[in-house]
Amino acid sequence: MSEDEGILHLRGFVSCDKSVLLEVDKRFDTRFFGNLLRVRCFSYRYVALIPGQHLLLKYHNLHRASDEYHHRVYDPGTGEELVHEVLKRYHFPLFPEVLDELQTLTDHL
Repeated sequence: MSEDEGILHLRGFVSCDKSVLLEVDKRFDTRFFGNLLRVRCFSYRYVALIPGQHLLLKYHNLHRASDEYHHRVYDPGTGEELVHEVLKRYHFPLFPEVLDELQTLTDHL
């Protein structure tokens, strides 16, 4: 393995409107194929919340089957879980889609 190969870790918070925070935590495997660097995300976690109150949205693949993605949606007013579904890798949303879903959830806060 070259010094440019390995694991990249992206972690941080996105500050959204209405005091909502979106925690982003992703891990990427990197390796070279000839001169081409291949980067593949293998671990995802998005958690949206109103600090000091409750969760709004969760996406992650942190369970045993890493190709299964859990999607949870919580009531913006009460924090009660409204949706819990298990998705396959090809259903997992792109980052802008997560932001769109979060905006739709918080439109009436």
